[in-house]
Amino acid sequence: MKKNRMKFLIIEFLLLLLAVFFVWKIFDQNVAEPRIAVILPESGDKRWDALIKGMKQAAAENNVHMIICNTEEIDGPEVEREFIREQKDNDIDGFIIYPAPGHETENMLKKECGKKPYLLIADGLAVKEGETASPTIQPDYREIGRWLGERLRTKKQKIGIIADWKMSEAVQAEICGLNEALEGSESKISWCIYRRKEQDIVERMRKETEADALVILDAGILEEFGEQAENGTYEGAELYGVGYSLKTIALLDNGNIQGLAVPDGYEIGYKSVEEITKRIEHRSYKMQGYITEYQVLGKENFSMDEDLERFYIPMNKKKRRVAVLLSATIGSAVLVLSGCSGKSDQTEKTLRVGVITYTQDDPFINGLTDELKAQLKAMENKERRIIVSTKSGNDDQQEQNEKVEEMIDAGCDVLCINLVDRTAPSRIIRMARNEDIPVIFFNREPVREDLMQWEKLYYVGCDAEQSGIMQGEIAAEYINSHPEVDKNKDGKIQYVLLEGEAGHQDAISRTEYSVKTLMKNDVILEKLSYQLADWNRGQAENRMNRLISQYGKKIELVMSNNDEMALGAVEAYRKAGYVREDWPVIFGIDGLEEALEAVKAGEMQGSILNDRVDQAKKMAKMAVELFEGEDFEQESLKEGRYYFSEYQKVDGSNINEYLNAEETISHSGM
Repeated sequence: MKKNRMKFLIIEFLLLLLAVFFVWKIFDQNVAEPRIAVILPESGDKRWDALIKGMKQAAAENNVHMIICNTEEIDGPEVEREFIREQKDNDIDGFIIYPAPGHETENMLKKECGKKPYLLIADGLAVKEGETASPTIQPDYREIGRWLGERLRTKKQKIGIIADWKMSEAVQAEICGLNEALEGSESKISWCIYRRKEQDIVERMRKETEADALVILDAGILEEFGEQAENGTYEGAELYGVGYSLKTIALLDNGNIQGLAVPDGYEIGYKSVEEITKRIEHRSYKMQGYITEYQVLGKENFSMDEDLERFYIPMNKKKRRVAVLLSATIGSAVLVLSGCSGKSDQTEKTLRVGVITYTQDDPFINGLTDELKAQLKAMENKERRIIVSTKSGNDDQQEQNEKVEEMIDAGCDVLCINLVDRTAPSRIIRMARNEDIPVIFFNREPVREDLMQWEKLYYVGCDAEQSGIMQGEIAAEYINSHPEVDKNKDGKIQYVLLEGEAGHQDAISRTEYSVKTLMKNDVILEKLSYQLADWNRGQAENRMNRLISQYGKKIELVMSNNDEMALGAVEAYRKAGYVREDWPVIFGIDGLEEALEAVKAGEMQGSILNDRVDQAKKMAKMAVELFEGEDFEQESLKEGRYYFSEYQKVDGSNINEYLNAEETISHSGM
């Protein structure tokens, strides 16, 4: 009996363990993804592009929800403190921070972050001797300084140093390395100046003795001097320094900068997300600081294509190069069938248009592309045949570059490009310019200085600021005329906002101006949460599911940077089981047909129509005129390069008009 009882107990214990295991697995699958806030000064600045790409890659691989705070200049710990407090209220699990200048920053971070883990990037804090600095991921600044010194010690010269914050650990390490490399040489440091806020650094430099070489340890100042050298307003000492942006690298390529150290922003971003995720998921894990790689570039041995690609393409992408090269020949052959073909095989009156989008999963872009093809088809006649080839960059700028190269090799006459990364068109521009092929960028506006590189670069799209203002206006009009929106009758509208993409100019503008316009129109707001959803319906639905679970009926307004994310919010409320009267009011941007149907049904209250028909007509007309060599109506374009179509407000008052127009759009004429 005792043996049987023992067996029974053992079996019972094993069954209990098995039940616990299954319960754990069930709950484990529903663990919320870690939420990490990233605080960078001037977060929309292009110097962070590689860093943010690395962060996004690591976030995707580790199932992390990353929030990049929209910031201006952070000139001290007090400003940074406010961003930290705001994100703590947003239920953040951890922080990645570029530390504000000042000795007190370290203590501020420890106090404000509290039990929330934080990691520093790109620059070490200045700390008193004996103190322990926070874990930091950064390049070896001392080695960077040594490399600069090695380049400058080869001949006798006077060296001037320009740097940013005097007490930065990074700056002091760079200067230390520079001095070590110059030791024993005839080159000497004559002076060192540090830029103060709003100071004219050129005017300040004139007060110093003349120098043969300038070492600039501030990326922004280096780019500023390089641009002045490019346009002829700066003539003086040779320029060396530390830079991050593609513009700075282009200045090196053009001979305006003589030597450049480029920290690997991608690696810094990737490592930082990877490291803090380990800490969030395992409380006992002790975060580690890392020294990351950097690239050194000199004019005499620099190849724009090879050096740039080798440094900025992540390792997992490098492996694809052979496959891409092997497929290029096949791709060219396919293009003969699908659109572009060799010029020698076609008559002079065959226009070949290559259209390359950032993704194939964006309904608005797909609709615009279809409309463009229809408009070009309508412009065919007995004297002119038009062939259109379309490809997607699959949300990868390197892949998009390769697709553009294939289309150029296959003989396209005009390129229409919806950039993956609006700040990185340099390679595309260079390839098109070499073959004298006009480029019409659309929807994602390149940086102005890139568009002005060559006279055959153009942009067709809309003004994102206008869409944000209009969205704020229709939302304010609805709220002010429907007091029931304020469900709890507290005189404030509790809202959430769905943002498109970290660092994307349209997302920044739409977010900023929609909220500003609401407040300007006497709507008192209380922000519950901002959520990044990458313009995607599915991601937006997931974000809203979490927000509904967290805030319930407290959400009174949902503002979305586009209709796809707004429709994700609609789907979340459909599935949540709320009666319509308990839904918040929801506003989007783009005027997608499905969104207009939602406005008609009362599931959304409004959208801002992004006129894809008007934009497609203009692009088609431009492509034909550029190909035919007709008098191109360049004077009709802003600055001879830009065409902006007008947004249109859509709400319950005019929804039938726009729905009918959507159903009866004609592709038969221009």
